[in-house]
Amino acid sequence: MKYNLQNCFEVDAIYSKHPLREYNNNPLVEALPDVYTEEELFEYMFSRPLHSSSDLELQKEIRFDVIQRLKHFTMPWNIHFDLARNISSMLRRGYIARNPINQKDFNQRIHSISEQDEKLIESVTFHGFKDIKSSVLL
Repeated sequence: MKYNLQNCFEVDAIYSKHPLREYNNNPLVEALPDVYTEEELFEYMFSRPLHSSSDLELQKEIRFDVIQRLKHFTMPWNIHFDLARNISSMLRRGYIARNPINQKDFNQRIHSISEQDEKLIESVTFHGFKDIKSSVLL
């Protein structure tokens, strides 16, 4: 589907209907990817460092660098899934008020962000979820 909006640029995108009717007929929401399942989120966020049995045969000075690979290990916790769900919901809910199809509503609320969304963003920043935040937002 292609949306033609007056006074807006035209974007080719893959639009898909959402199971919730408040998200339909909104090109901003319909262009977003589907909501990820926990299994999909796990696959996306899980990161295991490279290793092989030959690493054990390396000199101990070099094996020290092999150990540093553990810094790239990520095992998602429940809080990471909650964070991903909250960000996904925050994006979709925020786009309801910014629907360019509904110009009256769009013009009134284009610059608004809810207090709850601001608190979520501050909480994510405060707790230092930099790496997880990056993978969820990508």
